[in-house]
Amino acid sequence: MDADVVLHSDVAAVDADDRAALVGALLQLFEEERLTHDWERQNHYRKLIHPGLAEQLRPYIIDASKNPFARRTAIIIAHECELRELQDELVPLRTFALRRHG
Repeated sequence: MDADVVLHSDVAAVDADDRAALVGALLQLFEEERLTHDWERQNHYRKLIHPGLAEQLRPYIIDASKNPFARRTAIIIAHECELRELQDELVPLRTFALRRHG
């Protein structure tokens, strides 16, 4: 599956299982550094929302040993999809980032 092609299509029209598979494929590509951040791609992340998305992203958000590209993508997807159930995991990361760069 070409994750970029699928992501740029009408992803919102496919079922939740297909969106979950797409999220998994994207995260795996970032984990393997076969994709890099792209603003154009990010504009489509909100289409990825599905019932199990928070649980799918949580391991990438909380595990500092994950590839930074995959982790950052998981955080951006969570933000774009407004996953409030991940707020407890995201707040410490934001606080850490502010301390590092502030």
